[in-house]
Amino acid sequence: METEQKASEIINNAKQKAALIMSKNDAEIAEKLNKAKEEENIRYNDAVKEAEAEYKKRIEELKFYDSRLEIDCDKIAYLVLERVMKTIFD
Repeated sequence: METEQKASEIINNAKQKAALIMSKNDAEIAEKLNKAKEEENIRYNDAVKEAEAEYKKRIEELKFYDSRLEIDCDKIAYLVLERVMKTIFD
């Protein structure tokens, strides 16, 4: 009887230690996962900011080139009109 009781205590202690170890391992794994998620979110946010900055830069470049093209188109239209007028009236 005494042997069974000691065996039962040993088993219960082992179960408690195993549960404690499992709980600790679960907490460590959860902490590592949260840290990895946080790092991934930071990388994602940085990539989004970089992409937005690049997008804004490209938009500004396009606006600049667009304004130059409009000037060139107006100049070409004026030169064509001038040439037509000279041809008609000369």
